[in-house]
Amino acid sequence: MWSTNQWPIDNQTPEDGAVKPVFSGKSHNDNGSVVRFVDIPPHASSPMHRTQTLDYGIVIFGEIELELDGGEKRTLYPGDTCIQRGTNHLWRNNTDKWGRIAFVLLHSKPVVIDGKALTDEGFPGQ
Repeated sequence: MWSTNQWPIDNQTPEDGAVKPVFSGKSHNDNGSVVRFVDIPPHASSPMHRTQTLDYGIVIFGEIELELDGGEKRTLYPGDTCIQRGTNHLWRNNTDKWGRIAFVLLHSKPVVIDGKALTDEGFPGQ
C-alpha cells in the first residue's frame, strides 16, 4: 500500500510511496517503513517467520490466530492489534471465511541472543 526508505521520513519529497513496490524481496525497507494488507484464505496459514522489524498488526476482518514459536496461541478479532518485536510467529485462519490484517512494519535493530544477531527468517523471498 505504501512504503518509505528513509528515517526520519521526509514529508516534503515528491516521491509517491504508493507507486513503489511494497515487496522488494525483504519484509521491510532498511531505515524506512512499509504499510501492507495481508489476506489469509480460509484454513490457511503463513510459515513460521521472524522479521527484523517492529510490526503493528490490526485485524480488519475475520478471525486470525497468532502462534508463537513456543506454542502460545491467541485469536485476534476485527479491531484487535498485535505488536511483533522481532519474534518468531505465524498467522493462521481456522475459519471458513477470509481474514485481512493491516500491517505497519518499521525497520529495527536486530534482536541479539547469546551474542548472535537474528535476521529475517522464514519470510518468502529470504
